[in-house]
Amino acid sequence: MKKYTIADIENIATDIPGAEGIAIANDGRIFIGAEDGWIHLISLDGNVTQYVKLPGRPLGIAMDRQENLYVCDWEAHGVYKVTPNREVSLFADSDGTHKIQFPNFCVFDEQGNLYVSDTGTARWRAQINNPDGKIFRISPTGQCEMFANGLYQTNGLAMRSGESALYVIQTLPNNVLRLEIKLDGKLGKVSVYARYLESVPDGMAFMENGDLLVVTGLREIIYRVQPNGRMDVFLEDANAEKLVAPANPAFGGPNLDELYITNLIGNSVSKISGVPGGQKLYHQTK
Repeated sequence: MKKYTIADIENIATDIPGAEGIAIANDGRIFIGAEDGWIHLISLDGNVTQYVKLPGRPLGIAMDRQENLYVCDWEAHGVYKVTPNREVSLFADSDGTHKIQFPNFCVFDEQGNLYVSDTGTARWRAQINNPDGKIFRISPTGQCEMFANGLYQTNGLAMRSGESALYVIQTLPNNVLRLEIKLDGKLGKVSVYARYLESVPDGMAFMENGDLLVVTGLREIIYRVQPNGRMDVFLEDANAEKLVAPANPAFGGPNLDELYITNLIGNSVSKISGVPGGQKLYHQTK
């Protein structure tokens, strides 16, 4: 498969402060979570506007089949729902016993359950050995339960189509875990799927062929991990010319052959066109 270079990157939006979470609607609109508390909207003609204000700092965003947005609000310590009419409400912030501390990323399974990573206190390097990262699962009706705990700085999530497993980035350990989901919905075997992702992996997305793309923020590298575990570099911007602390990837375009990447410090959104197709997400399979 082709290795991409910075010549393949186009910056399509700027001045989005701390651009991180990203969701792409079926009609091509792009929603970006920013550090100013706003979800920014990139319209089909490329204009950037403020779409809706969240209580705190929006990070990861997922979309359901009714085009509701589900947003991990880091500072408000909960997952918020945003309707197409821009109505904002708290969707979940606890399983009744455990509070969601620092929600970071969310992804839907094929049944409409929302998995949410809770980074925990290990987001500080001094506490990297504090394994209080968690994964929560929220039903379509908003019932929240803990799926996994004892993890280190849980961050990006992804699910491969047709597979009963959740893939989880542990950012400071620089790896990706595979968490088996048993038939009863409980956590099964936990294994390391990819390691040595230097440095600071943040977000990831599956391609249609089963390869996993992992974005790292401090080295401006996008890794490709094949189903057999073989790993190589999909793209590297060694001098941070266009990718500047890249965070989260998402596939868009009519054929899902456009890869969009948010740049946390670059305050921008980049696009790579003509890539092999991305895997369809929950809202793209209706």
